[in-house]
Amino acid sequence: MSIGGFTIDYGPFAFLDDYDFDYICNHTDHEGRYSFANQPPVAYWNLSQLSIALSPIVNYEKMQEALQTFSSVFEKTYLEIMYKKLGFEQEKKSDLKLLQWMLGALASSEVDYTNFFRTLCHYEGNKEALLQLAKLKTPLHEWLKAYDARLQYETLSSTKRKENMLKVNPKYVLRNHVLQEAIEASQKGSHQMVKDLLFVALKPFEEHPEFEHLCKSAPSKFKNIKLSCSS
Repeated sequence: MSIGGFTIDYGPFAFLDDYDFDYICNHTDHEGRYSFANQPPVAYWNLSQLSIALSPIVNYEKMQEALQTFSSVFEKTYLEIMYKKLGFEQEKKSDLKLLQWMLGALASSEVDYTNFFRTLCHYEGNKEALLQLAKLKTPLHEWLKAYDARLQYETLSSTKRKENMLKVNPKYVLRNHVLQEAIEASQKGSHQMVKDLLFVALKPFEEHPEFEHLCKSAPSKFKNIKLSCSS
């Protein structure tokens, strides 16, 4: 975790393929300390340790007071991000429940996390494209009916909602199996795939028809694989 508060376990180190709340991206993490689910509490723990390190020069009690705001700030920020990803502008008390329902549906339906949100950007009531992403379709189908009802509460046009969502839901992430393919090609003297990956990584929200193969869901044997810190 950087001094700026960014954790590196998920992002530059690993991305989720199918949504798995308990995904552990490091094969040495036998207890799941740094699992996806544990990112918030580990971030809090990191900040707690930082406060101890800074205590000789910064008032420790004041730092502890600031730490007490972590949970509320995290939840507020997380909800703001998810509102944008889902295309919501209005707030409803039931939104947290809807969000939790969605995550449960993604997990039980075995849906690619990145491709789900990108496909949702284009959603206008026809569920077929989204259901094609799911191994088990019923959980996602039931959630989409609730999402339809929730969208009725919004005032944005579907065109504007789509425009907003495309800005926050990337089409391209650096999938582990694609990175491995690029590494192997480079070892054989061909660096084109590395250049292609760098290109889409710098413009992940844009459409690149010539690079559609780089946004495909990972094959089953490569999904949510575990890496080492030296990978």
